[in-house]
Order: sequence, then C-alpha cells, then structure tokens
Amino acid sequence: MLDLNLLEDNCIIISPRETKKQILSLINLLDIRVKFLSKEEIFQNAFFSYDDEAIIYLIKKKYSYSNAKEILNNLYFVKPLNEKLTNLNNILSELDENNLIRKNPMFFSLFKNKKVYIYNYSEYDLELINILKLNHINYQFIKDEKTNFNQKVIEFKDAEEEVDEFFNQVCLLVEKGVKLENIKLYSYSQEYDLILKKYASFYHIPVNFASKVTLYSSFYFKRFLQIYNSHTLDESFSLIKEEIKKDSYGFLDKLGDLIINIASLFEDKNQERAYLIEKAKDISLKKPIYQNGINIVSSDYTKDDYIFIIGFNLLSFPKVNKDTTYLNDQDKSLININTSKIINQILEDDLIRFISSHRHLFISYKKYIGKEVYYPSLIIEKMNMEVVKTYLKKDCFSLDSLKIKIGKEYDLKFRYGIDSKYFEAIDFNLLDYKTYNHKFKPFSTLINEDKIITSYSKINCYNNCPFSYYVDYVLKLTSVDNNFKLDLGTFFHKILQDASQKEVNYNDYLIMCDNLFTKPSENYFAKKLIEQVKTVVKFNQEFLDHNENLKVICEKEINAQIDENLCLNGKIDKIIYSDVNKALMIVDYKTGNTSFDSDKVEYGLSLQLPLYSILAKAYFPNYKQMGIYIQNVLNDASETTNELRLRGITKNDRKLIETFDQDIKYPKSKSKYIYGISVSKEDELKESKTLLDEKNWNEIVRKSEEKLKESISKIRSGDFSIAPIKYNEEKLPCSYCKHSSICFKEKDDERIIIVESEGDNNA
Repeated sequence: MLDLNLLEDNCIIISPRETKKQILSLINLLDIRVKFLSKEEIFQNAFFSYDDEAIIYLIKKKYSYSNAKEILNNLYFVKPLNEKLTNLNNILSELDENNLIRKNPMFFSLFKNKKVYIYNYSEYDLELINILKLNHINYQFIKDEKTNFNQKVIEFKDAEEEVDEFFNQVCLLVEKGVKLENIKLYSYSQEYDLILKKYASFYHIPVNFASKVTLYSSFYFKRFLQIYNSHTLDESFSLIKEEIKKDSYGFLDKLGDLIINIASLFEDKNQERAYLIEKAKDISLKKPIYQNGINIVSSDYTKDDYIFIIGFNLLSFPKVNKDTTYLNDQDKSLININTSKIINQILEDDLIRFISSHRHLFISYKKYIGKEVYYPSLIIEKMNMEVVKTYLKKDCFSLDSLKIKIGKEYDLKFRYGIDSKYFEAIDFNLLDYKTYNHKFKPFSTLINEDKIITSYSKINCYNNCPFSYYVDYVLKLTSVDNNFKLDLGTFFHKILQDASQKEVNYNDYLIMCDNLFTKPSENYFAKKLIEQVKTVVKFNQEFLDHNENLKVICEKEINAQIDENLCLNGKIDKIIYSDVNKALMIVDYKTGNTSFDSDKVEYGLSLQLPLYSILAKAYFPNYKQMGIYIQNVLNDASETTNELRLRGITKNDRKLIETFDQDIKYPKSKSKYIYGISVSKEDELKESKTLLDEKNWNEIVRKSEEKLKESISKIRSGDFSIAPIKYNEEKLPCSYCKHSSICFKEKDDERIIIVESEGDNNA
C-alpha cells in the first residue's frame, strides 16, 4: 500500500482512474489537498479531446466508424515525418481548422508550484514521461512500500484441477471468516472463462464476471430501431420509454445520452441511423452484480485483499503485444511514443509491481489444457519465486466436483485395473457412474426470453444439428480460439472491403500478414493468396465500372423485425445499389467453394441468401432486388475470372439486370460477371435454373422465413435433439463439429436427406 506520508499538501497525483477510487477515501482522512489526473485526462487536455462531431466529419470523408475512431486516437504526438504521419497531421490540422477538436491551452498552468507524483504507472511509459518533460513538469514516481513476501507459485497438471483448487481455497477462506467481497480474482486468460463459470456453479460461489452487454445487443435497441423507422429520435425515445417496465441494465439512460449527443448532427436519416447503430456497439450497459461476490481486478488494484492469480503461464503473464496497430513500431519510434516492445516492458513492470506489493496472493499455473502444452511464466524465474507441486487437499467443498474426481478414479480402475483409496470418499450409487443417456430431453422452460434476436449463422447451426446449437448458444460452452482459416477469411474480407471503398496499397497487407500470421507456413500461404485477391478486386471493379450510377455498402449490419418477438440480425458483405433505378443486388463472399441450392431451403439449409434478402428489404424497403449471390473468392480456381462469377439467383427481369450488367444488352450476349445469365439470338433471356420469376423468387424468400420461424419455435420449446443432417452426398456436420466428445451420436440419430436435382447447363 502507498505510504501517504510521502505526499505534500496541494499536490497532483497522476494515476489510473481505478487506483484513484481505491486510495481517495484514505487521502480524505488526511488534512491535505490532492488533485488526481489519469494519463488519458492529461492527453485530452495536453493535446485535444473530441466528440461525435469529429467522428461524423471523418465518416463523411468516407472513413468507416471504426477507422474514424482509430485515426482520432492516433493523432497525439503526430508530426509530418513520413507519408502516413503526414496524412494524420493533415487530418489533425483539418479538424482543428473546423473547430472539431477541443484544446485547453491553460491546462499546464494547473501544475504551477505543485508537487507532481506518478503512482501505478510504469517508469517505462515513454508517452507519459515525454508529455511532462515537453511541458517542463518536474515529477516523482512513488511506489508501494517495499515488501518481501516470498511469493510461491503452485503447479497444476491441468486447468480444471487449477480452477477447482481456486474455488476450494475460496471456501477455506470463507470458513475462516473472510468475506467474499475481500477475495479477488486477477484478470485471467480467455481459455479459463468457461471453466471458471462451470466450477462457480459447482461450488455455488458468485463471481462478477465481465459484462459483454452493449446498448446494441439489447433487444430493446432492436425495438427502438423499429419505432425509429417512422418517428424522429426524440419521439422514438419517448415511445420506447413507455414500453420498458424494467430496466436493470440502465438501457434508457445510455440511449438517452446517445440521442442527446447526436441530435441535429445529421440531415440524412439513413446516415443518422447508421451512426446510431455503430455508436451503440461501443456503449456498454451496466450489469447487475453480486454485492457479496468475487470481483475481477487488474494491476491497478492496490487494496490488500486475498487475490488469486490463475493461469500464470508464458505469454499470458505478462501478455505479449504484437506490432499490429494502426501506427506500427517504426512510425511510433519516429514520434517517440510507446512501441509494442515498450508496452510489453510496461506490462511486465506492472505485473512485478503488483506481485511485490500484495501480501495475500495465491498464484498458480497449469501444464496442460487437453493435449495442448503450456509453460510457466518467465516472471517466476525473474522474481525467484518458489514453485510448489500440486498437493492433495483433505477438504472438498463441492459434491459435484468430488463426483467428477471419483468418477475419473473409476475410469482408471475399469480401464487399467488401478485401485484408488479415494473410492471410499463417496457412495458409488451417488455417482450415477456410466448411467449417461446421450438423448436430449426437451423442456420448454429452457429458453425463457420473450423476444429473441437471431442470425443466419445461429439458425444454420440449429438446422444442421440442434444439439450443436444448444452447446454453442444456450450453454455458451464454445470458446473463441484463434483459427487460421477464420483469421484468413477475416483478413481477405478486410482487403475486399477496403478495395471497394478506396484504392489500396497491397504492400500494407503484406506487412499486416507478417503481424497476423507468425507461423512461416501460414504466412507464406496468406501472402500467396493475396495475388488471388488482386484478381478478385480487379474483377469486381470492372463490374462496378460498367455503370457509373452504382454504389456499394460493405460489411453492413442490418436488423429485420420478423414479428413482435423475433428479430433477424446479419452482416451483409456487400450490397451494390442504384439510387437512380431504386434497385440492388447482394453479394456474400466465401473463402471456399460454396454454392446456393434452392432445393435445400425446404430442409432449413442454404438459408443465407434468402434471409439476406429479408435483411436488405428492411434496410432498402423501396428498392427492387435484382439478385442474391455468393462469390467464391479463395479456391483452387478463383484465379480464373470465369470462376469468380456471382452464383445465386437472379430475377427474370432484363431491364432490372441491365441496371447492373451491361453485357446482356445485345442478342447472343452473355454475362461474364453473373453465372447463368445469357441472351439468345432472338434477344431474349435464356431459361436457367438460376433465373427466377417474381413468384418463384418470393416463394424461396417466404419459405426461408417460414423455416426461420419454425426453427425458433423449436428452440423456444427446448428441442435440442442430437440430430445431424446429411444432404445427398455432403458430409455430416459432425465431421467438423467440436462437440463430438459430449454428444455420443449414434447412427439412428442422423437425418439423411436424398434429393435428386436437375442440373443447369447454362454456364
């Protein structure tokens, strides 16, 4: 803890906001005046602060919302020292000239004749030190009192064993009279999230896990957008207030503040709506918390509580930052701010300071999660910490946990004949050993939300196998792991999105490749595929150049209200539209060899394109839809423009098609951009399975909506049977499912669909 006797009267303490909250009550007991400032507050006053007007200004300059925020947050310290920094400097000057940033020229007069202390910030923090030196501010770093606690680290075989012991030790502390509010859990790595939640339920111990609820993710916000379609912002807010009877998350307060901030900043309602949605994704709602529960803390925490640090492994403690930010390390070195190397030094310094200044720490690491090997943090050796091997505890405070442990002992007995003295710890009949029934037993009270927000990916997951949906979206047991295929898809989606909005420099993406894909094989493969993406970009640009009236929206997230209790949400890769002709077409990129098959819709499969049609209708209610397509951008044949053609369904309306594709204006012509569209010598569109009249088009969209509602009805009833579907010769979803270890599928669980479909020779 900080020695408060070090402080002089009328001083300034530069510390994180969280630290201020913890020591303010102690300082108030002293007869001294103290001004607190965080690093962020110093930057906003030393350089500038901004609000929504600055973000909106950049959006009108064709930057996305996220890019605009990223640029604004990288304008501190900028100087015209290379092309990127010069561009940023020009943006800063432009914002300043238009009075879109606020400056405080008198800010540093606040420091005059005051002692300045820096507490809980690292001495490696180059940015903080530089801003003080540039303004001739004398400062002094102050630290917690020196301690020699000789911290120990416990080694566990795996993460389950480690987390189980964490909760068991919490129970021992509570038994000794320690309150849960005085027990903390240090911020942990993502792989522990599901394990912690599982064992928290075993031990019935409340933990205030981090909230991920945003204003945008609230169903009330979807309802607000529905009202907003036909009302002003203020009117919509008044109407939604009348509907909400209970507001545990503070939704109305946050929405009200957002509306006040952006009111009258837009002339166009579509732009106002788009900004409202993006901003709502950034606003977190408060989450009800346990008053007497375990809170999660970070290195800013100073109180002398009982604190558990789990997963004390290499790369997690301290975390390792890579050079992947908007300004790379080379740019940062030029303007003398924190590079990734310095940030890593700061994180290590913060961690060592935290460990050195807390008396009651329980630190542990695991050797395995499944078959994946983990190594202890290098901090252990650096701080000369003693490693203690896992010890056998005498007490167990959870019957559920004990059953699992004894069950594992019986596994060893029946497989290898190994007896255990722990069999006597519990009656065998209480174990329910080998009585597992893999059949899911529905119960309607499982899904208790009156209103459901869903997406194509969720419905597709359910229709492929209801049990997979149950694990992923009801139990939420699937962790988000780094996956090369997913990362690669995201990376190339970004290139295609950028290329549709501006001229791109592919060298920037080569640098990004080095930062994203560190394994040599993955890096080589990703760079090689950039050449294919160049072909896609060229092909797509040629298509757009056919008509100067065409506009493009990329990565557009849209909500469509299906009924009063169901909202469909989705992000469309690309919408090409014409304001002149009030028409649009939809394109979804695929990095494999995917196709749309309208015959599958009957079975709840291949719903993505027709559901995207519903979403586009909600966003462009008065526009005709010409076609909905998949473009396979990364596959073995995607270097040939013939295989880059858009594949899906097209309305049999030649005038509408010509709005987007001028290739079919003449007899015997053929679209080189859209698969299945050609003109006969009689100057008529040739028949094709991909060419549909209005009635058939509407029937596919209607059937997809019907299947959507049917799936939601089954979800509400709690029907999560183990029932993977196989369509013709395609593989079962089990071949790529992560849940095979817990479902125990049998042959008669499979749904086999055999459908003979007529081929389409019109290529």
